[in-house]
Amino acid sequence: MRRRSLFAVVAVSVVIATGCTTGTSDTSMAAVDRVLTENAQVSVDEKPVFVDVEGRLDSIFRSKGYVYGVDIVETASKGNADARYILAQMYAYGIAGARPDARRAYILYLGLADEGMAEAQAIVGHMLFYGLGTEADESEGVKLISKSVNQDCGLGYLFMGNFYAHNAPETEENRTSAKVCYAKAAALGIAEAEQLLEQMR
Repeated sequence: MRRRSLFAVVAVSVVIATGCTTGTSDTSMAAVDRVLTENAQVSVDEKPVFVDVEGRLDSIFRSKGYVYGVDIVETASKGNADARYILAQMYAYGIAGARPDARRAYILYLGLADEGMAEAQAIVGHMLFYGLGTEADESEGVKLISKSVNQDCGLGYLFMGNFYAHNAPETEENRTSAKVCYAKAAALGIAEAEQLLEQMR
C-alpha cells in the first residue's frame, strides 16, 4: 500500500449546521460549513492537524462568538455535543484562541464518534489512519470512515475517495471507486470532491 504525506484536501462539516446531534437547526452555521469544506487542508507533517487557509475559519468562528475560553470548555465538559465539536475544531485547527492540540482534538472527536456522529467518525478514521493525535491504526481508520459513509456523510465519502485514490493498490477498480466516492461527496456539497473528481478525468 503506497502512502502519501498529504491527504489531499479535507472538508470538515459542522454538525450544528445540520442539527444532527442535538436537534438544533442553526442555519446561520451554514456559512461555517461552507468555509470548512472550501478551505481545510490536512498534512501529516504539520501542526495543527487541519490548516485554516488565510485565517478564514478563525474569522468565522470569532464572528459567531466561538472563542476559546472557560465558557466553551465548561460547556463541552458538561457533555454538550455542539460545544464538544466546536472545541475539537478549535484544537484541531488551532483557531479562535486555542493552541493546536491534536491529542485533545482526537479525544473530543472520538467521544462524538462513539455516540454515532458521522462527521466525527470520518475525522477519527482519518486521524487513526495517519496516527494524528493517536497511534496509527490503518485498519480501524478505514472501518470508521466506512461507518460514516454508511450514514451518507459527505466527509466520509471524501476520505474514502482519497483512500481509494492514494492509498489502495493502483487498479482500475479502485480508481472507479474513488470517482464514485468523490461524486457522492460532491453531491453532498463537498467542494474539494468536485475538484478531485475533475483531476481524475
